[in-house]
Amino acid sequence: MRNLLWPGVVMAMLLSGCGWSGSASRPNTLTPLTSITISAVYSTIARGTSVQLTATGNYSGQFARDISNEVTWTSNGATVANFVTTTAPNRVTGLAPGSAVLTATMGNISADFKLTVSSATVSAVTITPANPTIASGLSQQFTATGAFSDGTAQDITFDATWTSGNTAVATIGNAAGSNTNGGLAQALAAGATDISAAFGGVSGFTVLTVTVPVLQSIAVTTPDTSVLSLSTVTFTATGTYSDGTTPDITSQVAWTSSNASVAPNPDSTGVTRTIAQGTTGITATLGNISGTATLNVTGGTLASFPALANVTVVNGTSIPINVTGAFGNGIARDITGALTWTIANPAFANITTISPNRLLIRGLTPGTTTITAASPGPAGQSSTAFLTVTNPRLTTFTVTPSTGLALTAGTSGRLTATAYFNDGTNQNVTANVSWGSNAPAIAAVGTAGPTGERITGVATGATTITASFGNLFLTNPVPVSVSTRTLSSFIIVPGGTVSITAGNQTPFTVTATYSDGATADITTDVTWATGDGNIAILPDPLNQPGQVVGVSSGTTDLTATFGGQTSIVTLKVQ
Repeated sequence: MRNLLWPGVVMAMLLSGCGWSGSASRPNTLTPLTSITISAVYSTIARGTSVQLTATGNYSGQFARDISNEVTWTSNGATVANFVTTTAPNRVTGLAPGSAVLTATMGNISADFKLTVSSATVSAVTITPANPTIASGLSQQFTATGAFSDGTAQDITFDATWTSGNTAVATIGNAAGSNTNGGLAQALAAGATDISAAFGGVSGFTVLTVTVPVLQSIAVTTPDTSVLSLSTVTFTATGTYSDGTTPDITSQVAWTSSNASVAPNPDSTGVTRTIAQGTTGITATLGNISGTATLNVTGGTLASFPALANVTVVNGTSIPINVTGAFGNGIARDITGALTWTIANPAFANITTISPNRLLIRGLTPGTTTITAASPGPAGQSSTAFLTVTNPRLTTFTVTPSTGLALTAGTSGRLTATAYFNDGTNQNVTANVSWGSNAPAIAAVGTAGPTGERITGVATGATTITASFGNLFLTNPVPVSVSTRTLSSFIIVPGGTVSITAGNQTPFTVTATYSDGATADITTDVTWATGDGNIAILPDPLNQPGQVVGVSSGTTDLTATFGGQTSIVTLKVQ
């Protein structure tokens, strides 16, 4: 019994050592080659033609495989038939009438194949397929068949000389006897060309028609595949055509969304606005070709937003409007720019979008109308309030701080303008005042934001800021002094690793420290960036600098850059 079991144990050990798992994972080196079989489509060929031989190795009766490119090929009648094609070592060419024995050898195993070369001459050449049509950029393989004087037919694709009559329309593999791509046409431009195959003084012809390039695939892309609910998302459709071109076909495709409750079908420009948390597939289709991208919407689904309060604005002035939405996952964030705003009678007032979450209502003519804010989607909410445009007489306006600004070069401060009217009302008119600097090279006027007109220190010196509103000019220009300090460092607060909730809006500030010990809040002066917009975004860097909203779970960097230095906070979004 011991002697019977021992060979099985040895075989199991050998198989285990070879990494055996029930199927071959690499070429077998243990099972010996025991025989070779040679096969070919033809055993008789005409002089000047060729045929490819196949050598199949038999490994101890356990398996067989093609070893045509591993054996050594020889001919005992090299003047009759020989292996003369270097690019196809197993292709033999008939050189003169007669017979030759062709041998395939591997190690000490060999096999023979008898090939007869006839003196038959070609009488006709036929090309197939006949008169095909393909698109520019695609290829077409033609086959040439020769009819010979002894009544035989033979594939002479490899042996014929191929020609395209119009190489601007299509080229074709041409080097007879040495080119395995013989008969392979490459379409280059729309048009038609004659394709010919010549052998032994006889030619066959067909016509290849090339059409304009055809669409092969569509790639749908968007800068970020994870976005917040109530966000605007832009998709791009890029087509790949048969000629290799990849144009933007966004406006040509039909856009669909697989889950319209998450995001509706994009418009003709590829833009959609997300509605609720969830996942949807955004598909672009042109003809019978489609491409899809998956959009992941996070940040919760809007539960409610406050009812609009009645609005009063002075004719010719602008006031901001803001709305904070409450979401079903318990978070809240600014949704001003995500709502659709409508004024019932636009002759009275209009709305201007300054940045993603900063909208200004401007009075155009005295009167009363209504203003409505609506959230997107079939189940969207809306709120309507009265909008009154008054027309009181301007009596005066002031700018604060009237004592002026002391700035460090590269940083900014804010000025606010308030107008007073004869009906006893007053209104912030910062956005409507004409601001100016008497020395822009020292202090420059920027843009009005939610906290006032931005004044940026440029270089050391002193200047004044002027302001006019209506027919009034500021009596005492605001003094601004700018000093130059050497920046030592600055930090983001909170710093280190900060955990935030997806959909929640979190404020960050930046404090700079200078070499003389002075400090300054430079939150509005740094350049903010997040490392991955799929994880966290800056919802409105212009008017809400330092405000960050988590998008989806993950870790990314929040960076602030200023004065050639960078400070980094790690954001962990949950």
